[in-house]
Amino acid sequence: MIVWCDNDDISISSDIEPRVAVRVILPSDSDFEKLCKKKRPFINKKTIKWAILSDRMYTITIPKQYCYDGASIPRAFWRIVGSKESDEFLIGAMVHDYMCENHDVIGNNRELSSEVFKQLLLACGVSKVKANLMHFAVNNFQRFCGWGK
Repeated sequence: MIVWCDNDDISISSDIEPRVAVRVILPSDSDFEKLCKKKRPFINKKTIKWAILSDRMYTITIPKQYCYDGASIPRAFWRIVGSKESDEFLIGAMVHDYMCENHDVIGNNRELSSEVFKQLLLACGVSKVKANLMHFAVNNFQRFCGWGK
């Protein structure tokens, strides 16, 4: 097991090291495939089992070939925060996106998904200030625009 976070509030671990790749657009791709790759440029290369312990134990399995868009950071903020493709955001974004698409894996707990995102950002070397800023933005976006709408 790889321990990503273990503190008084939350513990996060995975069974293997994640492998993320960029989906490259090829001349042979259909227009639909090109659009899909532009919309979700990242792909999980191995099935990963995540264990999250907070108020209770949650087990999440992100399948091999799961595609996602990276950290959804508006372009206007890239100079401040970084771009959606920044390496240190990819693992947190993958797990967070999967939880957002599959609310039941964490008991429909929006705040837990935001906290997991923040803790994985910190584990991947994102500064505390930036991780807190991203957590605040994601949590509030989900509260007012995303989760349950």
